[in-house]
Amino acid sequence: MTPNPTTATAATNAADEGGQTAATVGPDGVIDLTDVTTDEALRPGTHYRTELFSRIDLVPDDGLVVDVGGRDGRLLGALGIGNGLVVDTEVAAREGGVAYVGGSGLDLPLVTGCADTVISLDVVEHVPDDAAFVAELMRVVKPGGRVVLTTPNVNIRVLPGRLQNRIDRMWGHDRVRGYSPATLRELFTAAGATEVEITPVAMGWYRRLYVPLRLLWSVPGGLGRRLVSLIARRDAAAFEGEHGFCLVVARREA
Repeated sequence: MTPNPTTATAATNAADEGGQTAATVGPDGVIDLTDVTTDEALRPGTHYRTELFSRIDLVPDDGLVVDVGGRDGRLLGALGIGNGLVVDTEVAAREGGVAYVGGSGLDLPLVTGCADTVISLDVVEHVPDDAAFVAELMRVVKPGGRVVLTTPNVNIRVLPGRLQNRIDRMWGHDRVRGYSPATLRELFTAAGATEVEITPVAMGWYRRLYVPLRLLWSVPGGLGRRLVSLIARRDAAAFEGEHGFCLVVARREA
C-alpha cells in the first residue's frame, strides 16, 4: 500500500517554498525517508490510543488523511488508511504505506485545503500556542472535511488529589493539564469551524489500572501490551464519561 504520490506532492508543495521539512519529496513524488529518524520504543498511552481508535469509526479512509503529531504513523497504519501523511517535528518512519514530512504544527508545511481529514491525538496540550495550532489544523482541511482531535479533559483523574500532579509532569503537561469542552469549542469556532462536536471519553479501565500497567509494560513477553489492548477494547465498549479525555470532531462548511 503506497501513498498517492500526486496527493503527497501537492500537500507538501508549501515545504519547497520555505516550510520546515526533515524529509524531502523526490522527483517521483514519493517522500524520501533517507534522513528520517528511526522508530522509537512504543509507549503504553500510544498503544492505548491506537487500539481504542481502531475500534471506533471516526477516521474514514477517504482521500488524504493527515496526522499532525503522529510521529511514526502507527495510528494510520493500524486504521488501514490508504493515503496517509504524518507531519511531526521529529518523524520516525515506521509504516510502509504512510508518507512523512517534518514540520511544526504551528506552521504546517502543507497547502491550504489539501486534506480530507486531519487528526491530532493528545498534541494540543503540549504546544505553546493552542489557538495557532488549531487554526493550522482547520486551514489545511478541505471545506466539508473534518478535524479529529483529542486532549485530556481538564478534570482528568488518574491518581487522587495532588498525586495527579505527578502524572501531569510525567506526561509533559506543563502548560495545561487539559481542556474543558467549552474552551475547545471556543478554539475551534474562532478557527473557522462551523460544526463542533465534543465527546467526553471515560477511558475508565485505563485510568484505574494505569499504575500497574506502567509497571507491567516493560516485562518481557509483551504482557503489558496485551493487557493494554484488552483494556482498550473494554473502554471502547463504555466510551463516554468524565475524567478522561475530550474527543473533538470539527468540520468546515462545504
